[in-house]
Amino acid sequence: MTARFSNQHELPPAMQGTWADQNDGSTLAVSGASVLFQGVPVRHDWYEVEEVDGSLCDNFKVDDPSRFDGFVKENLTHLVIDPEGNFHGYNTKFGCTFVRTEVHADD
Repeated sequence: MTARFSNQHELPPAMQGTWADQNDGSTLAVSGASVLFQGVPVRHDWYEVEEVDGSLCDNFKVDDPSRFDGFVKENLTHLVIDPEGNFHGYNTKFGCTFVRTEVHADD
């Protein structure tokens, strides 16, 4: 089942916290509804959350078709926690695997 949320709604608790890719040093910070990738806000209009084959998926979207191409090339557009607990982020040009850099209250 897919659920749609505005950019004002908090992302799933499992994705909250500060993260880094150990291979290339990319950073991700999720705090409530705020998402920063490499210190830059991900400027999405809404997002979908769905479970696919045991993976928790968060897909960022924009409403304005004229922003779409730039958005998918410049922003992190998908976050996925796979069934093994690995946290991935990607867009059309790159992908990262994140590890938590600080302890989150739910851990």
